[in-house]
Amino acid sequence: FIELRIDAHKIGYLMQRPPYRGAEDIGSWQSVLSTLAWLALVVNVLLVCYSSNLVRDNLVVPWLAVSGDDCSVEEGQHSWEAECTPNWLECYASIGGSPDYPAWRYLPPNLTVSIPFIDALCGTRNELSGFGLKDLYNLEHCLACEARQRDVSHRILWLAVVCEHALILLKLALAFLVPDKPRWVEIEQSKQRYHEKRVHKKLSPVVLAESTV
Repeated sequence: FIELRIDAHKIGYLMQRPPYRGAEDIGSWQSVLSTLAWLALVVNVLLVCYSSNLVRDNLVVPWLAVSGDDCSVEEGQHSWEAECTPNWLECYASIGGSPDYPAWRYLPPNLTVSIPFIDALCGTRNELSGFGLKDLYNLEHCLACEARQRDVSHRILWLAVVCEHALILLKLALAFLVPDKPRWVEIEQSKQRYHEKRVHKKLSPVVLAESTV
């Protein structure tokens, strides 16, 4: 009996559907969602360009490597001096994560992480200089890789800015081309206004007659 009365009170008074209130739009949430949409556009472009190596390896590096896949060099030059795609990608390789630089040859057996190839070239991992990393030290190659990485970073930034502006223009174009109200809504609203005018014209003589009486 008590539980029945409690449930009746809860359903009848505490969990009623809120009264309907008409509104033109969703209010301040419209501005919030619009701001989030603009921020999401910028953040997604930066995520695609900087958090994934696909853009760097498949788009930016082949764009900058003027020799393509041809790594041939003139007599007296080092193989890494060729401006080819493999040499550019080598600057982003990791020792222990690449078959060209196996961990068993260059890293101590107790090390459980890979080492960036450029760190070995530049000699920044002095604590590992007693192992095979010392064979990879090459200051000229280090400076070349640092210059290549700077060029890639600048090109990725330029690409991100261009893609961001292109998407912004696309978003503005879609906002301009897509109407706020669908066509069928405008037709129904026009019909409703038309019927309201007809009803008003029919009732106006009756209202005037009643007012004169």
